[in-house]
Order: sequence, then C-alpha cells, then structure tokens
Amino acid sequence: MSREVEPVEDFIGTFSRAMQSQNIDFLLERLHPAVTDLYGAEACQRYLPQVIDHTFNIQIRNVGAQEPWMWEIDDRSTPIDEAYSVDAIVLSRGQTITTEMHLTPVDGLQRWFTDCGEPLQ
Repeated sequence: MSREVEPVEDFIGTFSRAMQSQNIDFLLERLHPAVTDLYGAEACQRYLPQVIDHTFNIQIRNVGAQEPWMWEIDDRSTPIDEAYSVDAIVLSRGQTITTEMHLTPVDGLQRWFTDCGEPLQ
C-alpha cells in the first residue's frame, strides 16, 4: 500500500502562508533533507527569518511530472530521484519574478530547496 503524497498545490498554499506569518518552524521542518545535510539545520534556522515577507505569494503556472533532478548549488550537485518542477510566479518584497522551483515528497510531505548560506564542508 503506497502512502498518499501531499498535492503540490496544497503545499504551495501552506508554504506561502508560512512565509507571510513568519512560521519558521514549518519552513525549517519542510526543507528537503539534502538542504540541511549541506548547510546544517542551525544555518538554515538563522537564514529563514531573512526571507520572511508578509506579502509573499506564489501563483502556480504549471506542475510537471515527477522526474529525476540535479540540485546544483554552491558548486555542488546533488541528485534527487523524484522532484516536481513547478513553473511559478513569485511575489516577494515588492518584486514579481517567474521562476522554476522544485519540490520532492519525503514521507508523503512536500519538501523544498533553498540556499542557507555557506555549506558545512
């Protein structure tokens, strides 16, 4: 029996509300393990308050099928077995950008990726 996976759209709504309401606990809990492995939970906990924005909002344009993805950041590459590619319009700090974000379910819950600063090693 397979576990149900949280819909991307549900996560994006909750993620946006967490950014607006300064819910650092949710944002930290929902980081993909590869993020905390690379930067450490403490670095991410220090970083997240800097990106909080009460006007933050994401409009999903398209969600791609799950497929392998290579997370490339800080001169490192981490293969991710199954990731959703999300084409989105993001409003943050008075700017609107079109971007591609990636989400991966872990234990049925969507996890997100970000740059928390300097890698541990």
